[in-house]
Amino acid sequence: MRSLIIGVRLFIRHGLILFGVIPLLAAYLMWSSYADQVAEIAALEASGVVAEAVLHGKLTHLAGGRQRDPDKTHILIYRYSTAGGDYEFEQSVSASVFAAAELGERRPLVTLPDDPSVRRIGEPGDLAGPDNILLYFAIALLAYVVWHVVRTLVWLPGAIRATTDGTLRRAIVTSGMIRDGEAPRHNIFDMGRAKGFPILLERLAWRYTDPDGVERRGRSAPGGSFASRKYHYGDPIDIYEHPTDPARSYWSYDLFAEPPPH
Repeated sequence: MRSLIIGVRLFIRHGLILFGVIPLLAAYLMWSSYADQVAEIAALEASGVVAEAVLHGKLTHLAGGRQRDPDKTHILIYRYSTAGGDYEFEQSVSASVFAAAELGERRPLVTLPDDPSVRRIGEPGDLAGPDNILLYFAIALLAYVVWHVVRTLVWLPGAIRATTDGTLRRAIVTSGMIRDGEAPRHNIFDMGRAKGFPILLERLAWRYTDPDGVERRGRSAPGGSFASRKYHYGDPIDIYEHPTDPARSYWSYDLFAEPPPH
Protein backbone atom coordinates (compact mmCIF):
# COMPACT_ATOMS: atom_id res chain seq x y z
CA MET A 1 0.00 0.00 0.00
CA ARG A 2 2.84 2.39 0.83
CA SER A 3 4.40 1.87 -2.61
CA LEU A 4 1.03 2.53 -4.26
CA ILE A 5 0.59 5.79 -2.35
CA ILE A 6 4.13 6.88 -3.25
CA GLY A 7 3.56 5.96 -6.91
CA VAL A 8 0.32 7.94 -7.11
CA ARG A 9 1.96 10.95 -5.46
CA LEU A 10 4.96 10.87 -7.81
CA PHE A 11 2.80 10.35 -10.89
CA ILE A 12 0.51 13.26 -10.02
CA ARG A 13 3.49 15.50 -9.36
CA HIS A 14 5.65 14.57 -12.35
CA GLY A 15 3.17 13.16 -14.84
CA LEU A 16 0.05 15.25 -14.49
CA ILE A 17 0.23 18.65 -12.82
CA LEU A 18 2.55 20.62 -15.09
CA PHE A 19 2.97 18.43 -18.16
CA GLY A 20 -0.42 16.73 -18.16
CA VAL A 21 -3.23 18.98 -16.94
CA ILE A 22 -1.89 22.23 -18.40
CA PRO A 23 -1.26 20.88 -21.94
CA LEU A 24 -4.63 19.10 -21.86
CA LEU A 25 -6.34 22.33 -20.88
CA ALA A 26 -4.53 24.20 -23.65
CA ALA A 27 -5.48 21.49 -26.16
CA TYR A 28 -9.12 21.70 -25.05
CA LEU A 29 -9.19 25.49 -25.46
CA MET A 30 -7.65 25.25 -28.94
CA TRP A 31 -10.04 22.51 -29.98
CA SER A 32 -13.01 24.52 -28.65
CA SER A 33 -11.91 27.57 -30.62
CA TYR A 34 -11.52 25.45 -33.76
CA ALA A 35 -14.95 23.84 -33.25
CA ASP A 36 -16.53 27.27 -32.73
CA GLN A 37 -15.07 28.45 -36.04
CA VAL A 38 -16.42 25.37 -37.84
CA ALA A 39 -19.89 25.98 -36.37
CA GLU A 40 -19.70 29.68 -37.26
CA ILE A 41 -18.83 28.94 -40.89
CA ALA A 42 -21.65 26.39 -41.10
CA ALA A 43 -24.13 28.96 -39.75
CA LEU A 44 -22.93 31.61 -42.21
CA GLU A 45 -23.19 29.21 -45.13
CA ALA A 46 -26.70 28.16 -44.07
CA SER A 47 -28.33 31.48 -43.21
CA GLY A 48 -25.83 34.29 -43.76
CA VAL A 49 -26.54 37.43 -45.75
CA VAL A 50 -24.07 39.19 -48.02
CA ALA A 51 -22.88 42.71 -47.19
CA GLU A 52 -20.08 44.89 -48.47
CA ALA A 53 -17.05 45.59 -46.28
CA VAL A 54 -14.97 48.71 -46.91
CA LEU A 55 -11.34 48.89 -45.77
CA HIS A 56 -11.31 51.85 -43.41
CA GLY A 57 -7.88 51.63 -41.76
CA LYS A 58 -4.56 49.79 -41.44
CA LEU A 59 -2.58 49.31 -38.23
CA THR A 60 0.74 47.71 -37.32
CA HIS A 61 1.36 46.83 -33.68
CA LEU A 62 4.89 46.23 -32.40
CA ALA A 63 5.07 43.70 -29.57
CA GLY A 64 7.75 43.19 -26.98
CA GLY A 65 9.36 46.63 -27.05
CA ARG A 66 12.56 45.25 -28.53
CA GLN A 67 14.96 47.20 -30.70
CA ARG A 68 15.85 44.25 -32.89
CA ASP A 69 13.38 42.29 -34.98
CA PRO A 70 10.23 43.16 -33.00
CA ASP A 71 7.08 41.09 -33.45
CA LYS A 72 4.62 42.82 -35.76
CA THR A 73 0.88 42.31 -35.94
CA HIS A 74 -0.75 43.64 -39.13
CA ILE A 75 -4.41 44.62 -38.78
CA LEU A 76 -6.97 45.69 -41.36
CA ILE A 77 -10.03 47.62 -40.14
CA TYR A 78 -13.25 47.08 -42.07
CA ARG A 79 -16.63 48.77 -41.86
CA TYR A 80 -19.92 47.37 -43.12
CA SER A 81 -23.64 48.06 -42.87
CA THR A 82 -26.66 45.81 -42.46
CA ALA A 83 -30.33 46.45 -41.78
CA GLY A 84 -29.42 46.57 -38.09
CA GLY A 85 -26.87 49.39 -38.38
CA ASP A 86 -23.21 50.12 -39.07
CA TYR A 87 -20.41 47.91 -37.76
CA GLU A 88 -16.64 47.77 -37.65
CA PHE A 89 -14.20 44.91 -37.08
CA GLU A 90 -10.50 44.19 -37.21
CA GLN A 91 -8.78 41.37 -39.05
CA SER A 92 -5.18 40.22 -38.48
CA VAL A 93 -3.43 39.44 -41.76
CA SER A 94 0.00 38.52 -43.07
CA ALA A 95 2.53 41.16 -44.03
CA SER A 96 2.00 40.52 -47.76
CA VAL A 97 -1.80 40.89 -47.54
CA PHE A 98 -1.36 44.01 -45.42
CA ALA A 99 1.01 45.59 -47.96
CA ALA A 100 -1.32 44.86 -50.88
CA ALA A 101 -4.48 46.17 -49.19
CA GLU A 102 -5.58 49.69 -50.17
CA LEU A 103 -7.80 51.98 -48.15
CA GLY A 104 -11.30 52.21 -49.56
CA GLU A 105 -11.21 48.84 -51.28
CA ARG A 106 -14.45 46.86 -51.08
CA ARG A 107 -14.83 43.17 -50.36
CA PRO A 108 -17.84 40.88 -50.00
CA LEU A 109 -18.70 39.82 -46.47
CA VAL A 110 -21.17 37.27 -45.08
CA THR A 111 -22.84 37.95 -41.71
CA LEU A 112 -25.73 36.57 -39.71
CA PRO A 113 -28.82 38.81 -39.90
CA ASP A 114 -29.66 38.27 -36.22
CA ASP A 115 -26.02 38.57 -35.02
CA PRO A 116 -23.87 40.92 -37.11
CA SER A 117 -20.87 40.23 -34.86
CA VAL A 118 -20.58 36.85 -36.63
CA ARG A 119 -19.04 37.56 -40.02
CA ARG A 120 -16.38 36.46 -42.46
CA ILE A 121 -14.84 38.05 -45.51
CA GLY A 122 -15.92 36.23 -48.66
CA GLU A 123 -19.05 34.97 -50.36
CA PRO A 124 -21.31 32.01 -49.57
CA GLY A 125 -19.60 28.84 -50.73
CA ASP A 126 -16.22 30.59 -50.78
CA LEU A 127 -15.63 31.51 -47.14
CA ALA A 128 -12.19 31.04 -45.61
CA GLY A 129 -12.00 27.83 -43.61
CA PRO A 130 -11.29 27.54 -39.89
CA ASP A 131 -7.82 28.19 -38.52
CA ASN A 132 -6.33 24.71 -38.92
CA ILE A 133 -3.28 25.66 -36.90
CA LEU A 134 -5.48 25.44 -33.79
CA LEU A 135 -6.37 21.85 -34.66
CA TYR A 136 -2.74 20.95 -35.37
CA PHE A 137 -1.58 22.43 -32.07
CA ALA A 138 -4.34 20.64 -30.17
CA ILE A 139 -3.32 17.30 -31.70
CA ALA A 140 0.37 18.02 -31.02
CA LEU A 141 -0.37 18.84 -27.38
CA LEU A 142 -2.39 15.64 -26.95
CA ALA A 143 0.46 13.63 -28.49
CA TYR A 144 2.91 15.34 -26.14
CA VAL A 145 0.78 14.49 -23.10
CA VAL A 146 0.65 10.83 -24.12
CA TRP A 147 4.42 10.77 -24.74
CA HIS A 148 5.17 12.46 -21.40
CA VAL A 149 2.81 10.19 -19.44
CA VAL A 150 4.42 7.09 -21.00
CA ARG A 151 7.97 8.18 -20.16
CA THR A 152 6.86 9.10 -16.63
CA LEU A 153 5.34 5.65 -16.20
CA VAL A 154 8.65 4.12 -17.34
CA TRP A 155 10.53 6.25 -14.79
CA LEU A 156 8.04 5.62 -11.97
CA PRO A 157 8.78 2.01 -10.79
CA GLY A 158 12.46 2.75 -10.21
CA ALA A 159 11.59 6.00 -8.44
CA ILE A 160 9.24 4.13 -6.09
CA ARG A 161 11.95 1.60 -5.19
CA ALA A 162 14.49 4.36 -4.65
CA THR A 163 12.04 6.17 -2.37
CA THR A 164 11.35 3.12 -0.20
CA ASP A 165 14.68 1.25 -0.26
CA GLY A 166 17.24 3.46 -2.04
CA THR A 167 20.65 4.42 -0.68
CA LEU A 168 21.33 8.11 -0.12
CA ARG A 169 24.49 9.32 -1.86
CA ARG A 170 26.13 12.63 -2.77
CA ALA A 171 26.53 13.51 -6.46
CA ILE A 172 27.90 16.42 -8.48
CA VAL A 173 25.75 18.35 -10.96
CA THR A 174 27.11 18.07 -14.52
CA SER A 175 24.29 19.82 -16.38
CA GLY A 176 21.62 22.19 -15.14
CA MET A 177 19.91 25.48 -15.57
CA ILE A 178 23.14 27.46 -15.22
CA ARG A 179 26.56 26.44 -16.37
CA ASP A 180 29.23 29.00 -15.47
CA GLY A 181 26.67 31.76 -15.95
CA GLU A 182 25.41 30.50 -19.31
CA ALA A 183 22.21 28.60 -19.98
CA PRO A 184 22.74 25.12 -21.47
CA ARG A 185 22.17 25.07 -25.21
CA HIS A 186 20.47 21.68 -25.34
CA ASN A 187 17.44 22.85 -23.40
CA ILE A 188 14.36 23.05 -25.64
CA PHE A 189 13.19 26.03 -23.58
CA ASP A 190 16.21 27.94 -24.94
CA MET A 191 14.09 28.89 -27.95
CA GLY A 192 12.49 31.53 -25.73
CA ARG A 193 15.77 33.26 -24.88
CA ALA A 194 16.06 35.08 -28.21
CA LYS A 195 12.77 36.85 -27.50
CA GLY A 196 13.63 37.76 -23.96
CA PHE A 197 11.72 35.07 -22.08
CA PRO A 198 13.46 33.34 -19.16
CA ILE A 199 14.17 29.64 -19.32
CA LEU A 200 11.95 27.89 -16.79
CA LEU A 201 12.81 24.20 -16.68
CA GLU A 202 15.74 21.89 -17.11
CA ARG A 203 16.55 18.30 -16.25
CA LEU A 204 19.56 18.10 -13.97
CA ALA A 205 22.29 15.60 -14.78
CA TRP A 206 24.84 14.34 -12.26
CA ARG A 207 27.68 11.94 -11.65
CA TYR A 208 28.98 10.19 -8.57
CA THR A 209 31.30 7.33 -7.62
CA ASP A 210 29.74 4.36 -5.87
CA PRO A 211 31.48 2.41 -3.04
CA ASP A 212 33.00 0.03 -5.60
CA GLY A 213 34.75 2.92 -7.34
CA VAL A 214 32.45 2.85 -10.38
CA GLU A 215 31.41 6.23 -11.78
CA ARG A 216 27.64 6.46 -12.16
CA ARG A 217 25.51 9.05 -13.93
CA GLY A 218 21.87 10.01 -13.76
CA ARG A 219 19.23 12.55 -14.74
CA SER A 220 16.26 14.05 -12.96
CA ALA A 221 12.62 13.20 -13.64
CA PRO A 222 11.16 13.62 -17.13
CA GLY A 223 9.96 17.14 -17.73
CA GLY A 224 12.47 18.88 -15.49
CA SER A 225 11.84 20.99 -12.44
CA PHE A 226 11.66 24.64 -11.44
CA ALA A 227 14.00 23.77 -8.56
CA SER A 228 16.78 23.06 -11.07
CA ARG A 229 17.17 26.83 -11.51
CA LYS A 230 19.04 26.91 -8.18
CA TYR A 231 21.89 24.69 -9.30
CA HIS A 232 25.20 25.39 -11.04
CA TYR A 233 27.59 23.03 -12.72
CA GLY A 234 29.63 21.32 -10.00
CA ASP A 235 27.13 21.82 -7.17
CA PRO A 236 26.64 18.86 -4.80
CA ILE A 237 23.18 17.28 -4.62
CA ASP A 238 21.64 14.33 -2.78
CA ILE A 239 20.50 11.41 -4.90
CA TYR A 240 19.06 7.99 -4.11
CA GLU A 241 20.63 4.92 -5.70
CA HIS A 242 18.28 2.14 -6.79
CA PRO A 243 18.59 -0.81 -4.35
CA THR A 244 19.16 -3.49 -7.01
CA ASP A 245 20.39 -1.48 -10.00
CA PRO A 246 23.20 0.97 -9.12
CA ALA A 247 23.12 2.31 -12.68
CA ARG A 248 19.84 4.06 -11.81
CA SER A 249 19.71 6.98 -9.40
CA TYR A 250 17.09 9.58 -8.55
CA TRP A 251 17.32 13.18 -7.37
CA SER A 252 16.08 13.58 -3.80
CA TYR A 253 13.98 16.61 -4.80
CA ASP A 254 12.11 14.54 -7.40
CA LEU A 255 11.26 11.96 -4.76
CA PHE A 256 10.53 14.09 -1.71
CA ALA A 257 9.89 17.63 -3.07
CA GLU A 258 12.45 18.94 -0.57
CA PRO A 259 16.00 17.55 -0.48
CA PRO A 260 16.48 15.82 2.89
CA PRO A 261 19.62 16.57 4.96
CA HIS A 262 22.66 14.58 3.90
